[in-house]
Amino acid sequence: MSAEKRLQKILNKANKGTGNTTEATDSRDEIQEALTSSGKGNLVRRGKRLYEKINKGSGILMTSPLNKDRTGDSVSWKYGDGTYSGTCINASCSRARTENGKVKYLPKNKKK
Repeated sequence: MSAEKRLQKILNKANKGTGNTTEATDSRDEIQEALTSSGKGNLVRRGKRLYEKINKGSGILMTSPLNKDRTGDSVSWKYGDGTYSGTCINASCSRARTENGKVKYLPKNKKK
């Protein structure tokens, strides 16, 4: 039996009598909520372990668009009255190379 089917079986046990349905392909938060609300510690441990196994293997792969590599992307910033631009040097885009060839250290985004 595949890990996904075993996880679905555990989710069905956890949701028994509640009227809720949770699929093995749902988001991590939904699965974790379904398992913890059952109050059965053994199911929670087994379910989390299977979910991690599925994500590591060829099963569900959940990636965030925020985790992408930004090296080479165009970036702009304001300084004084002007707007300047350059290209990201590293993955987190905390440094950029300006059009003049200088390296600019960019601060994190500030909320106004």
